[in-house]
Amino acid sequence: MFSFQLLRGNPTTALNDMHSIILTEKTAKSIFGNEDPMGKTVLLDNKDNFTVSGVMKDLPNNTVFNYEFLLPWSYIKLDKKQDLGWNDNSTRTYVMLKQNASIASANAKIKGLKQKYSDEAGK
Repeated sequence: MFSFQLLRGNPTTALNDMHSIILTEKTAKSIFGNEDPMGKTVLLDNKDNFTVSGVMKDLPNNTVFNYEFLLPWSYIKLDKKQDLGWNDNSTRTYVMLKQNASIASANAKIKGLKQKYSDEAGK
């Protein structure tokens, strides 16, 4: 769906470990200079250590994405303060439709999902 290029690391497994991290080129250079960042440790928020498992090409200027690193979803789910229920709207969700799919049909199928699965659905 997105074509963000991983320069170092395996795109299939780079975020398999809960404490792995993928850095952008710029971030890797700012932290490690000219050293190879792969396998090195990064401390985030003075709290958790992450092992560099990939380096991705810097994001282009014409993108809506603006980040310096990627973390595994499994780590984000651990944060007890993060509401991952159907009422949480802090995470963008993208959908790729099959070629020639009807957007109206997809919208009709998606329309009632939040209401159906929300924690407040039975209230």
